[in-house]
Amino acid sequence: MTPIRFAFGLHLHQPVGNFDYVFAQHEPLSELAGVTESERTAIRTQNYDLGRFPEADRAVIEFAAETIRHPRVPDTVFSQVSKSFGYRGVVELLQLCGYYLAFSRLCTVLDLEIEVHGPGVLDQILSMRTDGA
Repeated sequence: MTPIRFAFGLHLHQPVGNFDYVFAQHEPLSELAGVTESERTAIRTQNYDLGRFPEADRAVIEFAAETIRHPRVPDTVFSQVSKSFGYRGVVELLQLCGYYLAFSRLCTVLDLEIEVHGPGVLDQILSMRTDGA
């Protein structure tokens, strides 16, 4: 579980769908994974200079944003992400973009209520990681 995955997951819902729901679900997990408050704020506001993201994280965030907003990504963005993750990584990121886009639409259409998870949920997640469950 790396911060980049949570940063990516949080960002994908920004341009479309029920972002507040998804952000509330991922915020505690992102904190657990090491995403800082300034990085979460940067993602929420789309002000990526705030979070001081490493190059690979910034490439994923830009790639995700372009994938969601447009049918094609600029060559410079594609080049950046493929340099960091290779072509297999690009395909995996595209699959994640598609999944999160569909999930975001589902949350919006169903108008899901926001559930805020407290510390107990984080403890459960941590115990699953250490117990191998």
